[in-house]
Amino acid sequence: MLTILIFFFSLIPTSALAVQNRDPHPDEGKWLYVGTSVNKEDYYYMREASYGDIVQMWYFSRKPSDAEVIIFLMRYDCESGAERLVRANTYHGPQLAHTSNHEKSEWSHARPGSMAEALLNAACGRRKREWTYVAESEDDVAYFLKLNALGRRGNVVRVWAKTVKNNKRRSVYLAEYDCIEGRTRTIQVTTYDADGTSDTSSRPSNWRYIVPDSVGESVLKRACKKTGSRSTK
Repeated sequence: MLTILIFFFSLIPTSALAVQNRDPHPDEGKWLYVGTSVNKEDYYYMREASYGDIVQMWYFSRKPSDAEVIIFLMRYDCESGAERLVRANTYHGPQLAHTSNHEKSEWSHARPGSMAEALLNAACGRRKREWTYVAESEDDVAYFLKLNALGRRGNVVRVWAKTVKNNKRRSVYLAEYDCIEGRTRTIQVTTYDADGTSDTSSRPSNWRYIVPDSVGESVLKRACKKTGSRSTK
C-alpha cells in the first residue's frame, strides 16, 4: 500500500503542489499556533495541500526579538509518520531574502515528544500507527516496534521490529529482549534490497548485551516499558 501511494505521489507534477498563488509570508495568512519550545520560540503552521496520506504544510518559529524568520515547506507521509523538507524561505521584515529548494532531501522521523512531532500531528492529526517509531541511528536508519503484537514470558519480551531508511523498509525482524539482563537476540529476520527483493533467515542468534546509550538501548527500553519491566543494566 505504501509503495503504491509513493509511486502515485511521484506522478503528481510539482506544479500541482503549488496550490497557493505565492508562498506565504510569516506576517500574512491564517497561521495556526502549534506550541512554544523550551527555548521560548513560538511555532505556527499552515497546511498547503494533501493527496491521500501525503500532506504538505508550511511552518515557522520565532521569538519576538527575531528580525529574520525562516519558513519551511514540509512534506509528511501520514501513514508512516515520515517527514522531509521541500523548501525554505528566509524573510528580513517584509522582504524575501533567500529561497532554498530541497526536493531531493531524504525522509526522516520526528523524535517522540519533540516540537517536530507536534508539527507532524498538526499535519496528519493524532493517529495510532501500526508501527511505533522509537529512535534513529547516526546513519539515519529509523527503528520501529509493532507494540500491539508484543508478547511476554517472564523477564523476556518478544516483539516485531523493523528498520527504515529514507522511508524505505530495510529489514523486519522478530526480536527478544531480556528486560532484566539488558540483552537481545534475533529469532527471525527478513532483509530487503533496493529493488524490493527479500531474504529471510529463521536461525535464532545468540544473546548479546546491548551497548549503553545506543539505539539498541532505546528499543529495549521502549519494548520493556510496554510490558512494565525495565532493564537494570
